[in-house]
Amino acid sequence: SSAILTWKIAATDYSEATVLLPALPLLRESAPSARLSVVQVAPRLIARQCEFGELDLAFHTADEAPEGLRRRTLFKEHYVLVGR
Repeated sequence: SSAILTWKIAATDYSEATVLLPALPLLRESAPSARLSVVQVAPRLIARQCEFGELDLAFHTADEAPEGLRRRTLFKEHYVLVGR
């Protein structure tokens, strides 16, 4: 593709490591001129940032996501604590 654009994404360190980094090779192959600008997610600002074009996408937990924004569940996780 010849798209030359920058996606503005809000993400936590965790979502960068689990979602964005694994997606980079496919993005580079599919749209080599596209770029990602990743900023730390600020939950209270997501809706305003999207409204004013400051963000294109945000990775956040569903239970704390602002109402009124389109959302999609990417995956579910279960945490386990092991101790001795």
